[in-house]
Amino acid sequence: MKNPKTTRFEFLGIPGAISFCILIPVIIVAIHVFCDEKVGCIPYSQLPDFENFDIKRLFSFTALYAILGWYGLHIILHIIIPGTWVDGTELRTGEKLKYKLNAWSCLIATIAVVTGFCFYHDTYFPQLFATSNQSIPKQLLPLVWIADNTLQLAVSAIILSYTQAILLYLYSLREDSLLALGGNTQIPIYDFFIGRELNPRPFGAILDLKYFCELRPGLVGWALLDVAYLAKQWVVLRDSGAAINPNDWTTLWGLGVTNSAVLVTVCQIWYVADAQYFEKAILTTMDITTDGFGLMLNIGDLAWVPFTYSLQMRYLSTVNPVQVSIPFATLIFLVQIAGFYIFRSANSQKDAFRNLAPSLKKKTDGKKGENGKYTWIETESGSLLLTNGWWGMARHINYLGDWFMAVSWCLPCGFTHALPYFYAIYFGILLIHREKRDDHKCHTKYGKDWEKYTKKVPYRIIPGIY
Repeated sequence: MKNPKTTRFEFLGIPGAISFCILIPVIIVAIHVFCDEKVGCIPYSQLPDFENFDIKRLFSFTALYAILGWYGLHIILHIIIPGTWVDGTELRTGEKLKYKLNAWSCLIATIAVVTGFCFYHDTYFPQLFATSNQSIPKQLLPLVWIADNTLQLAVSAIILSYTQAILLYLYSLREDSLLALGGNTQIPIYDFFIGRELNPRPFGAILDLKYFCELRPGLVGWALLDVAYLAKQWVVLRDSGAAINPNDWTTLWGLGVTNSAVLVTVCQIWYVADAQYFEKAILTTMDITTDGFGLMLNIGDLAWVPFTYSLQMRYLSTVNPVQVSIPFATLIFLVQIAGFYIFRSANSQKDAFRNLAPSLKKKTDGKKGENGKYTWIETESGSLLLTNGWWGMARHINYLGDWFMAVSWCLPCGFTHALPYFYAIYFGILLIHREKRDDHKCHTKYGKDWEKYTKKVPYRIIPGIY
């Protein structure tokens, strides 16, 4: 059967799907309301002043047009910029879809477009970024506008996410759709949330929407928000008359921004750029190979990632522009380096092994094998499970590196409020849940071979501990 009915529910089933459809946008909005330039981060015992809250702060058509324009820009760049076409993983139908890889080139083009817009926006949109603060350099006006209107931009991204998810759910009702194994319960609200169609391509092979949204526009938008918050901090510190000692390293030699903000911005942009450069690696992730493209991934890619992952810079921008000492900054950067090294080297080892897999299969007895560099278990289905190097330490050692980086982005915010640590806490829970989902999927797929593998590699994420 091409599309068997789903009988196993995830994310707490139907009640969970309904709850997440409501809670995810509420959390995104709440983060911006609770961490506000005017009132700072609200104490834990105090609720926002909803009686005096201006509902107009939630939405503007200008913000909606900005989100749609940003989304459209990335579609145009993806289509017109040349790229390399590669095969994806084999589908259960035996087919391999083609994917166009050009994320790195698109990132460079995006930087050029944004830079050009910052310098020449007044030529085409003279009143768009009008402000009473005439001392802000015109090149920073678009960035400061973004930082000042992130709540409206976040709401607009939520609207886009829901709209696209609804349209894709309707599109998936075609008879020839290949549905995700977990998204065909035939219960509309659950399938809408979890994702019904596996690889929606309403415009043909040139634009696989799930693959496109995984890396852009949301991930690149996260980097843009960081830069916008950095520009906003520069304006705030300058206008407040904050003393910036030009001879003090911790104030970046008088550049007018805090070292904590620069540290977070550089590390997060580094992470985003790495994802674009190693774009092909996304083809083997659970999001692409297993999950349908429902609201969960739509709102995650387009709204949750950019507007919650940039929370640290929102906090450092206007709420608490912390300076950190040289020893502490060095420690934070070392955590980032360690996390990135584990994350990238583990993923690179896995990708290199996967590329060699076809030739290695011929050298084994069908159960296990080794050459001078790798050891592995060959499953009855023909897949090879790597059992040495990073992947002999833990079955998802790359998650550990990913979480180390998450912590390193929160530490520059100091310890006066817990809200900046939302990302590290949430991300840790996400990775543990994701590992359990993957473990169930692999146990179902490989059976006894997976049990042998887990005995060979007993730890899930943290060697010797978990």
